[in-house]
Amino acid sequence: MADLNKILIDSEGIKEKWTNYLAFPYARAYAKALIQFKETKGAQDKLSAQRAEFGLLALTICSGGVLTHVFAQTAWKAVAANKALNVICNNNMQKAFSVAHFASNNKVANFVVGAVWDTGSKVIDDKTKTLFEENSVNFPSTQQWLTETDALTSLMGFVIECYLKYQDTARNIFNNSKLTTAERDDAASKLTGSKFANPPSQSTVNEARVAMEIELLFYLRVVMDLDFVQQITGGVAGGVGGSVTPGPKVDIKPMPGSPEYPQPYNRSHATPQGIGTIDVQQIGYNPLGRAFYDKINTLHTTLYGNNMLSSRNWDDFFNATMNQEAFMAANRAISTLESAGMTRFQQSIH
Repeated sequence: MADLNKILIDSEGIKEKWTNYLAFPYARAYAKALIQFKETKGAQDKLSAQRAEFGLLALTICSGGVLTHVFAQTAWKAVAANKALNVICNNNMQKAFSVAHFASNNKVANFVVGAVWDTGSKVIDDKTKTLFEENSVNFPSTQQWLTETDALTSLMGFVIECYLKYQDTARNIFNNSKLTTAERDDAASKLTGSKFANPPSQSTVNEARVAMEIELLFYLRVVMDLDFVQQITGGVAGGVGGSVTPGPKVDIKPMPGSPEYPQPYNRSHATPQGIGTIDVQQIGYNPLGRAFYDKINTLHTTLYGNNMLSSRNWDDFFNATMNQEAFMAANRAISTLESAGMTRFQQSIH
């Protein structure tokens, strides 16, 4: 027969394990990565306007496990991230939650109470469902991801929020007069079988390596913003006169390969008399900068044994071909980081 007191007492140890084996080590790794990144010339400007976006990207791609993914899923809804990051993170989350067999749209509920969530209104009433709505009222920790120290307080806060909701659900099950003893025991069994109720028995976070992975991801995030689209228009007359007007460089939000990614074209034309128009759209890449270039290669070599970017002279740092290479290499490197994060995710659910 299920025992409410035992479930509540056991939940204390569950909370401590999530805190000690995931929240603490992951937050320390994140803080170290953020401090190192901020010390790089030009990084602070990039970070200031997009701090939450950087943090949630790290939580998703360089995952510490199922807890950080669920946290990111909840917090991501409040961040106005660009389309490229939405594509990357949503794809990653879908793969991760598929591995974890999270069928419900409410990932926090799926994580905390497991199969109880799908048992119907007799067990999970409207009041309980309201507790799990993924918003900042129920989960204020998800809105605090702003500084190095907040990384720790946010993850710890999220663990406590999940712990309290786990306890509330247990009490609701045992105080529900509509349930038979068999139904109550079944619901209690499903609750204690949830992912939250089965925390890791030791940390799977290699702090030093995860810190380097997160820092590398921060630089790759910068590289992802290098590309721009520019239109050039004008006219010529007699082959000797006219004007050419370069348009503004507009940042590209979609990822390469997306149907929304702009395509270059040349629609210029001229008559036999040499009178015509210039209408060109080109894709360009802003300079990466020496400091970012060096840090990317240093981290990539330490992690994987080779440079990510080809070795070039300083004169080449403003070369468009080089910046395009950096852009494409960054997208490949993100996939590598994603694979490592997925491995940690799988370790955290078995």
